Amino acid sequence: MYYGYKGHIGVDRDSRAIHSTKFTPTNVHDSPCFEELLSGEKEAVFGDKGYANKKRKNKLRAAEVYCGILDRDYRDQPLSCAQKRRNKKLSSVRNNVERPFIFLFRVLHYERCRYYDLSRNRFEFNALVYNISCFISHKTALAWGTGTPAKHQNGV
Repeated sequence: MYYGYKGHIGVDRDSRAIHSTKFTPTNVHDSPCFEELLSGEKEAVFGDKGYANKKRKNKLRAAEVYCGILDRDYRDQPLSCAQKRRNKKLSSVRNNVERPFIFLFRVLHYERCRYYDLSRNRFEFNALVYNISCFISHKTALAWGTGTPAKHQNGV
C-alpha cells in the first residue's frame, strides 16, 4: 500500500521557466509522466533515473534529440566509470529542475500534502508551482537588467 503523492515538473533549460506539471499518487511510476512533461520542439531532454529506459533513449536519439537522461544500473550490471562521470556532468544541468522543489521544501515549508484527495492536492501543487514560476521569471528579468518581469503565460 502506498500513501502520498508525487509532483513532476517540466522546466525550460534556458529560461528555467516551468512549462508543465503532473501530480500523481506515489504508486504511479515516474516513467509514464515523461511524455506529458515535454513541450514543443526540443534539442535536448534531461531527466533523472526514474525516466531511464533503453527504448526511450533510442527513440530520442532517432529523433536527433540529445538524451540527457541519467543512466541507471540494472540487475547484475553496475554503472561503468564513464556512466558515473556522465551522470555527474548531467546532474549540474538537472539542478534547474530541482531548484523549485528546494524552494517548496526550504522556503515554503511544503513537506506534506494538506488534503486527502488527489484533486485538491493537485490544485495546491499547481498553484504553488505557478507562483514559483512567476517568482523565477521576475528574478530572471531583474538579473537581465530589464527591471520589469517577463510576461508569463499560464502553462499550468
